[in-house]
Amino acid sequence: MSTQPVAPTGDSQVTEAVTDLAARLDIDESDITVTANERVTWPDGSLGCPQPGMAYTQMLVDGSLVVLEFGSLFYCAFPTAPVPGSSGDS
Repeated sequence: MSTQPVAPTGDSQVTEAVTDLAARLDIDESDITVTANERVTWPDGSLGCPQPGMAYTQMLVDGSLVVLEFGSLFYCAFPTAPVPGSSGDS
């Protein structure tokens, strides 16, 4: 997976992701660590987290990959990787 780092502080999407995970796990936001915040290109419209029974655009989609850590837990049940060698810039 090739990615382009993006600063984790001051990013509203990262803040929203941290808030969402804290609510889902019923934990304090301060217990969550941002381990990655990168621009990537996803292989399709599922943005790396396809859900059963859903249909997605079958084309490359620029986006972000935010990885949050709390213990050994993670949220996406069926993750896929971004397109190898992509940077998200077009």
